[in-house]
Amino acid sequence: MPTDAQLRDAAWVEFEQTTKGWQDVKGYKPDVLAKTHWGRGKAIFDQIGATTPIPPQPTTPPLMDMRATRISALPVSGRGGSETPSTAFDRLTYQCGDISLVADPRWTQVFRVHMHQNADWYASSHNPWGSPADPWHQVPNSGEIINPRAIADMEEAWYAESVRLLSPFHAISRAAGWGIVGQYGYGTLVGGTTVSPPVSIAVEAEGVGMDCDGGVFSLGTWTGQYHKRLNFVPIASVTDKWLDVVIGVRWTMSANGMVQFATRCRDNGETAFKTWHHDEGVPTAQSIGTLDEKQGGYFGLFGKPQVVGWETSFDLRGTTIHRTEADAIAALA
Repeated sequence: MPTDAQLRDAAWVEFEQTTKGWQDVKGYKPDVLAKTHWGRGKAIFDQIGATTPIPPQPTTPPLMDMRATRISALPVSGRGGSETPSTAFDRLTYQCGDISLVADPRWTQVFRVHMHQNADWYASSHNPWGSPADPWHQVPNSGEIINPRAIADMEEAWYAESVRLLSPFHAISRAAGWGIVGQYGYGTLVGGTTVSPPVSIAVEAEGVGMDCDGGVFSLGTWTGQYHKRLNFVPIASVTDKWLDVVIGVRWTMSANGMVQFATRCRDNGETAFKTWHHDEGVPTAQSIGTLDEKQGGYFGLFGKPQVVGWETSFDLRGTTIHRTEADAIAALA
């Protein structure tokens, strides 16, 4: 749990961003005030000195830890090795300061991700290997933090992440494109083609949910054998609130896999996780071996560049990967 000093510092970060005086906002309705920097700062200050029971902890170390608390600094534009410490992540694929570190009263420190499309392509969210001359790289806005991980056939892994969508959050509809904040088990097809991730956290206009494209991937239809676009939690119900997400995957290209998606929003009074989707006997992986675990933003429109002026922001705790569902839930206590 954060210390009183960390709570104070996190509250000060919110107060520094205020543009109105306290006298201007103190009469706001509580739900409106809570969305302002004054309201967020006050909520943090109210926690100072409070006694909180020690939550349960995972029983075994995570298979991978990609939390923001692992590092003390990120570059404005980076590739792997330019964070501090330089061994924390394998690749940083963002530019323009699109991923930064901010203090948070619950998680101590989190990633703030800002996706945007400017008239100048180089000033927009993009990975450092693209260029305006490449038509594909003009389509998505992206910025991610990536670590590779060796995944064995029939391995069961449980992914724990917490997402806070910041108002005004501008989501893209499924019909127009996609919005992804975490991509898991990501690899390349034979010949080096990169495709849609086999499992991902989706944040689209229809809600927060999960996209799946497991099994043999078809470049003709651009889908996997197990193709799902699932949206469950309304965006408006969790904007400016931490939404905890636990995804379970039994990784395999055979019809013996498993995938599960569950969420909890404590700010909405939820104390237990709700399982929205569970499927057994399905292919979940596009390949087996050393694959990428990715966190950050990947947003785009089908077949065309993003609209100039579009932008959206969100916070991520950073993914941890566990051997059991119980450990993944405990990690988000």
